[in-house]
Amino acid sequence: MKEYIASVNLFGYIETSAFNRMVYWVLFFLLMLIGAAEIIVTQLKIEKVYKLVIAFSMLLGIAAVLFLALTGETYATALAFLLLVLKAGLYMKGR
Repeated sequence: MKEYIASVNLFGYIETSAFNRMVYWVLFFLLMLIGAAEIIVTQLKIEKVYKLVIAFSMLLGIAAVLFLALTGETYATALAFLLLVLKAGLYMKGR
């Protein structure tokens, strides 16, 4: 018996429920949208909106890590956690 590691993109991933896949996609798109909003708000220098966007971004990152951990997606959880730590570190450095 040979053991191997298979990689599957998010379109072909079917080893979880349809609900989990839907949540993965929603989190993915929300993280992209909030990232774009952060860039726009930073360039426009709108301080009050920037604080709200950062707070929502951090909460969304925490929710993503928790959901991925609860669904048992080990590698995705580790990646999301590292990105969250990086985001928090950059935010703290920029303050």
